[in-house]
Amino acid sequence: DEVEYAASLNKRFVTVLHQSVSSASLHPELAKVQWIDFNKNDGDFYANFSELIRTLDTDREHVRSHTKWSQRALDWVNKKRGKDLLLRGNEFAIAEIEKAAKVSIDAHKTGMQATTTSQVEAQVRAAMEGVIYGHQCRPAYNSIVTIAGEVLHNEHYHHALQPGDLLLADVGAETALGWASDITRTWPVSGKFSPTQKAVYDVVLAAHDQAIAAVEPGADYEDIHLLACHVLAEGLVDLGILKGVPEDLVNEDAHALFFPHGVGHILGLDVHDMEDLGDVAGYAPGRTRSDRFGLGFLRLSRPLETRMIITIEPGFYQVPAILNDPERRDRYGEMVNWDRLSDFSDVRGIRIEDDVLVTETGRRTLTEALPVSTDEIELLMDA
Repeated sequence: DEVEYAASLNKRFVTVLHQSVSSASLHPELAKVQWIDFNKNDGDFYANFSELIRTLDTDREHVRSHTKWSQRALDWVNKKRGKDLLLRGNEFAIAEIEKAAKVSIDAHKTGMQATTTSQVEAQVRAAMEGVIYGHQCRPAYNSIVTIAGEVLHNEHYHHALQPGDLLLADVGAETALGWASDITRTWPVSGKFSPTQKAVYDVVLAAHDQAIAAVEPGADYEDIHLLACHVLAEGLVDLGILKGVPEDLVNEDAHALFFPHGVGHILGLDVHDMEDLGDVAGYAPGRTRSDRFGLGFLRLSRPLETRMIITIEPGFYQVPAILNDPERRDRYGEMVNWDRLSDFSDVRGIRIEDDVLVTETGRRTLTEALPVSTDEIELLMDA
C-alpha cells in the first residue's frame, strides 16, 4: 500500500540491495526502478555508496542525510564491522578527498589574489566559489569569507574591505560524488600583515605546525588538541597577552578565552563527517564530552588510525561575548594582560586549517600546496 501511494504521488524510488532478491517477489513499482547493489565492486562499500550518492544527487536534502544511510548500509553489508569503519577511507575515498582539496587550494589562491581589488567580502567569496563550480564541484558547506573572524561561523558577506582588516576564509570544495575538503586561511586585505597581526598569526601557525607533526597512528586526537592549546598559550605568554605558566593556563582553560573550539574533525562524505550520529563515531567507546570551557567543543576524541583524514585548525579570536563575560572576567582577570591585549585590536580572528591523512608512517598534509606562512601569503597576493 505504501509503495502504491508513493507511486500515485509520483515519488522517486531507489532500491538498495544488501542481499540477493528475486525481481518476481518485488512490487512492480520497485522492480522497474534503478537498483543499487551493495554486493557489486567486490563488496567495496565506498564505491557502492558513492553510486547511491550520485543517484540521489539531484536532491540535495537526500545527500545531506547520507550519514544515516551509510550507517544503515554498513549494518546491512557486514554486521560484524565496527561503528568506526567510515572514519577510515579506502583508496577511492582518499583520492576523492584529494581531488576536492586540490580544487579548494586553487579557490584559496584565487581568493587571496582577488582581495586587493575587491570592495566587499561577497566579491572574494564569488571568486573562490567560481573556481569550485568551474571544476564541476560545489562548496562542501556554506562558505565563511569575513573580516569578522571572531564570529566562528559567519555567513554574511556584506562588509566592506578596508586596509588593516584581516580576511578569514573557510572555504572547501566537495566533489560530484560528495567527498568534502575543508581549508581555512587568513590574510590581510591590504596584502601586508601588520606587526601585531603577524605576531599573533605566527603563534597560531606554530600551534598548527606542531599539531600536524604529532599526527600519526595511535596518537590520541585529544592529546593533539591539548598540544595545540599549550603551544598557543606559550605564544600568548611570550606576546604578553596571557600571564603565567603555559601548562597551568591550559589546565585552567585560560587559553580558551581566545581558542574556544576543538582543533579539528574527521573529513569524509561530510565536512564534519558522521556527526549526524552524535558522538558515536567521533568519541571512542567509554568517552563522553568534557564540561570544561573549550574542551567541551572537541569534535573528535579517539586514537587516530591509518587512512583517517582529519583537519587541524587552531585559531585566535577576540570574541566580545567571551572576553566581556563578567564570570570569565572574574575568573581569568589576573591571567590576562588586558592593556597589552588592546595593542592587538586589529586581530579580530585568525584560523589556519589543513586536511591531513594519517598514514602508516605518520601523516601527509593533503593541502600543503597552499601557502601558509605570512611571507608566502604576501608574495602570492602581490603576484
